[in-house]
Amino acid sequence: MEEYASFLRKLAYIAWLAIFPIVLWMSFTGQAEAVEFVKSKGKLSDRDFYRLVACAAVPGGKCQKPFMKWDARDRSRLTIGFTEIDPNFSERKKEHAWKALQNAVGQVNRVGADIELVWISGGRPDISVKLTAGSIDDAGRNQRTVADYALFKGAGAVAEVRLARGSSVIASASITITARIKDKYLKSVMLEEVVQSLGLMTDIHNPYYHKRSIFSEVGSDIIQLRGQDAKALLSHYPRQ
Repeated sequence: MEEYASFLRKLAYIAWLAIFPIVLWMSFTGQAEAVEFVKSKGKLSDRDFYRLVACAAVPGGKCQKPFMKWDARDRSRLTIGFTEIDPNFSERKKEHAWKALQNAVGQVNRVGADIELVWISGGRPDISVKLTAGSIDDAGRNQRTVADYALFKGAGAVAEVRLARGSSVIASASITITARIKDKYLKSVMLEEVVQSLGLMTDIHNPYYHKRSIFSEVGSDIIQLRGQDAKALLSHYPRQ
């Protein structure tokens, strides 16, 4: 009986050794349920703020996501543009969306990080922006898609990134903006989604940042990259 129990223990150990790499891999891909926001209190240090939005680390804690970045070869000319525009998306809202994307590209490029966005019309941009008059199905949060990570802004917008196989390098990204976003918030939402498509894929739930950060989980009306938001992008893509 003891020999049989010993055999079962060895068999369980071997099974664990076989499955552990899979569990580890899932924990750093979209196969595992991703953290969308992290709670904290008060003003965070620049380092804690950066790690929170970049790898979902609780202040002073460990990362819950990998550090996702665009390849160095793509950063000097990372293209972005509209690839799908729903014919039911109103002309007024379409105009606001164009201005919002123009602002987001300008804000990112003005920070001085080691990444440059180039807006293109037509073709296949690295970051595709889609406008839809419909809604984003919240059930998508729990469904496997081609994206490794997706970050929803309620039911109004979503930024998604796809990683190169077996790495944390971003291969492509997409942003979907719905008609649910009010015109006055389009610039703020677009700026947040664009920055998150660069790899800063976690929101912050903290009253201190409600009116101070584009990463605020409850939303904001910020249309400029400044303060710790700008520092986080600079930390993610530092100039050499």
